Amino acid sequence: MLIETQTSKRFGEIPVVAVESSASRQRFVWQNIRASLSFFTVLLQFGLIVLLVNQWQLESLSLGRVMELAFAGFIIHHLLPQRFRLPFFAILSVLATIIVVGEMGPKTWVAALTGRTSISGFLYHLVPGLSLLGIGLGLIGLCHLPIRFAMRVGLVAIAAAGLVFLRAHSQWFPDVSEMWVILGSMFMFRVIIYLYDLKHRTAPFSPARAISYFFMLPNVCFPLFPVVDYKTFCSTYYNEDWPRIYQTGLKWMFRGVIQLLLYRLVYQYAPLDVSKLSSALDVAGCMLGMYLLYLRISGTFHLIVGLLLMFGFNLPETHHLYYLATSFTDFWRRINIYWKDFVMKLFFYPIHFKLRKIGPIRAMLVATLATFLATWTLHSWQWFWIRGKPLLDWKDFSFWIILAALVSVTAIYETTRGRKRTLTPSRVTLRRRLILGLQAAAIFSLMCILWAYWSCQTWSEFETLMDAASRPTFREVMIVFGVLLLICICGMLWGWSSRETSEGRSTPATRTPFSFWPSAVTVTAGSICLLVAPSVATWTIPATKGVIARLHGDVLNARDMAQQRRGYYEELDVGGMDNWRWQGAEEPEGWNKGKKAFFRERSDFLLKDIVPSTSTVLGGVACTSNSLGMRDREYQKAKPANTYRIVLLGASNDMGTGVKEDQTYENVVEETLNSRMPDAGYSRDEILNLSVAADTILQMVLRLE
Repeated sequence: MLIETQTSKRFGEIPVVAVESSASRQRFVWQNIRASLSFFTVLLQFGLIVLLVNQWQLESLSLGRVMELAFAGFIIHHLLPQRFRLPFFAILSVLATIIVVGEMGPKTWVAALTGRTSISGFLYHLVPGLSLLGIGLGLIGLCHLPIRFAMRVGLVAIAAAGLVFLRAHSQWFPDVSEMWVILGSMFMFRVIIYLYDLKHRTAPFSPARAISYFFMLPNVCFPLFPVVDYKTFCSTYYNEDWPRIYQTGLKWMFRGVIQLLLYRLVYQYAPLDVSKLSSALDVAGCMLGMYLLYLRISGTFHLIVGLLLMFGFNLPETHHLYYLATSFTDFWRRINIYWKDFVMKLFFYPIHFKLRKIGPIRAMLVATLATFLATWTLHSWQWFWIRGKPLLDWKDFSFWIILAALVSVTAIYETTRGRKRTLTPSRVTLRRRLILGLQAAAIFSLMCILWAYWSCQTWSEFETLMDAASRPTFREVMIVFGVLLLICICGMLWGWSSRETSEGRSTPATRTPFSFWPSAVTVTAGSICLLVAPSVATWTIPATKGVIARLHGDVLNARDMAQQRRGYYEELDVGGMDNWRWQGAEEPEGWNKGKKAFFRERSDFLLKDIVPSTSTVLGGVACTSNSLGMRDREYQKAKPANTYRIVLLGASNDMGTGVKEDQTYENVVEETLNSRMPDAGYSRDEILNLSVAADTILQMVLRLE
């Protein structure tokens, strides 16, 4: 019997058996049927998750577009031969970067293809993405210059200093202002890892690997991105069977969607306004809510890494049951595992090994404190690239120092009197589970307090919080005790599970064979439920309509509407912050310059109108006018045949000041109308936006005439 392994062109690498016996031919047929069924099951789940992201408007409109692009790219990527997959992913990532950074939505491509926009207008959208691509390729090129490694590091440092200067003066280049955030997200930490692995030659290097690593497909939508290790990125590429990798990615993406929806629920309905707390129970709810807001980071990281798994990068978890940590060192191991491994790799281990002569305890203590000091410094570095200025705040510094002290004390205790390591896993007894549950409840309580301290805007606000909690009633104590009892029970059930590192799975439970079909059924059923739940809920219980509406987008809660503030990670959400933070704030540098470039004065009662065919930054976002002098897409002056036209008159809200081009309500309504069945006799609807900021009702009438 002759057995030959081939590569299937349709469904990836599948063993193909060429034999003469009928039994072997049947086995070959069943292998292909099983592979085909697995692929189409994965495709169905992926499509449902893309629909979920778009229906619930998770994070941003850009994420929905990237998910749609990833879905189409996933099909092509999987059907390609193995040697072409990584270059294709690199090309797809670069394409997504150029499209999203340049805000090149479907309307931009349609206008370009139909000739409704000029070549210069189309090229204007390419400038931010191509600028980012050019700077990024330049930095990668500096890392591979044929000179001594120390000189390469020096050149990268000089280039970084120049980019820091340009980032601090980003108002000089308004056309590429949104590029800097994504550029920082891609290179501020990853280039450090890349140089480290390049020096130690821990992984293979090639243009496709480098471009794929720095321009990772989902990165363009997330300024806060997990610090993926280059060695792990390369070594995990299709290191298991593709059905297991894909299904793990789908499971994590679905988990990310659930966590993002839970975040919105907490953000909208938790008592987060310190000024309105009236009881100890309100304080407990406020602290709990502040701590649970981290679900947004956990959810986005699960979504990001899950999407990378769909392209074969079998990366490990980024977070692992961190709310059930049983000690501060356990908390450090479980939360943001990629970040922990990043600072351990670059700071803790080198310092610890150099100082081991002074004794293991002292070396560990110094290395731990240095690691957390580096964490605070790098968080300030991250804040600079995202917000445009470094975060130098005593409260932020004290938070990391307190956490460093707690982790150090716990680590010393575990080293001297803590758990004993054995070659065989010890049996988890009921007594051990009870201890773990109590530890989980205690750490959860302490982290709620510490997280509230970090999230409060001032020390006096934290004092107000503590003062309101100092006089609890018996009822309030029992309610808090009930919540902690629930945490204790969850800790007893799952507190023993641990993830030590991002380089591999460390527990026997995670090394067991992955069950494909139960997970597929769970993801499919859960996605369908989340898709139909809004319609079913509003139909059966009309009172839920308001709740679902508030969960359907990243809208501000009552506290932020009144005070315009969020916690540390929410402040770094520039996609959501830039749409509202400028309101009521002092005019930033370059603000009036944008107004002067976009508007021109008139000598009549209209006072001003919009300069045709101009581009500038207005209200913190890019603002473009068409050739007819409207803040709108390009239209023909004469109404085309079979077209129904509507004229919109208004002021700054209707013009869309501070709102991105594809997010103004006029453009959204027009796209919605044209996506539905056209009216009888008309093939297209057009809304001409004649709104000009500060127009009064009389000026609107004159503008209409």
